[in-house]
Amino acid sequence: MINIFFWNTGLNYLNKNRDNELFQKKYQLINDILVDAVGQYKIDILILAEYPLDLEPVCDKISLTGKDFKAAHVPADTRVKLLTDRKFTSELIGDSRYFFISRIDSPVMSSDFLLAGVHLSSQLHVSKTGIETEARQVMFDIREAERRGNTDRCMIIGDFNLSPFDNALTNCDSFNALPYADIVLRKEKRRFYGKDYQMFYNPMWNFLGDYEGKQQTYFYDSSEPSNLYRYVFDQILISAPMLDLFVPSSVKVISEINGKTLIKNGNIPDKQKYSDHLPIMFSMREDYDEQLVENG
Repeated sequence: MINIFFWNTGLNYLNKNRDNELFQKKYQLINDILVDAVGQYKIDILILAEYPLDLEPVCDKISLTGKDFKAAHVPADTRVKLLTDRKFTSELIGDSRYFFISRIDSPVMSSDFLLAGVHLSSQLHVSKTGIETEARQVMFDIREAERRGNTDRCMIIGDFNLSPFDNALTNCDSFNALPYADIVLRKEKRRFYGKDYQMFYNPMWNFLGDYEGKQQTYFYDSSEPSNLYRYVFDQILISAPMLDLFVPSSVKVISEINGKTLIKNGNIPDKQKYSDHLPIMFSMREDYDEQLVENG
């Protein structure tokens, strides 16, 4: 299995005061949680948002557990960062302030794939229309990366600051992400006004509402006339060619790591101690050996 973990760590809002005791304490707590997560869930790829510091110290701490991690090349001003087990190689294909696109090569996969990490603007500061514009720019760059690399094996993971049902997630000219894997597998692309748009599967629809006690990733209490309170802003989008390797039962919104709870009363993320977002993770099956067998 390849286990992939995303977390908006929430460190940015303290970044201007990184030398004070509160920031240093939270920084150490976040790093400890990341190390514990790698050990408990056997994580291979870490994507982090709002982590404004050097990644080498956390890589060094992870190495003490027996896992050898490295920081992938992502520009310092990008709002998301990438760390991988050293058995993976990564090549930065595209980036902006809001996303990176990397080509990932793995010894346990039959061919490489594109991995995009995103952290779109918050609705507290930018309108949904503005975020939709960001989304279209992300997808334009992803389509260009796919065209140049002659691949449509792609995964997009991160904090979209939107719900799975918002237009930027579902519109064909944006992320074009559906809650139905069978339709994505069967159709692969959606045609609109003579142009084909690649489709993605978004399993995070399954975490909306309180059925079976599902946990959401973000909580927001406001006096606005429309407010869901619990939101699924942190999401996973998977293209059709990778769905055969996706393990649906592996998708988790994580509220406890190594006995440390990341939530407080009411299943609300404990932003005072850790972050206002909960981490998510999922797994992809390895297919390298299967490919060898098929080729005889």
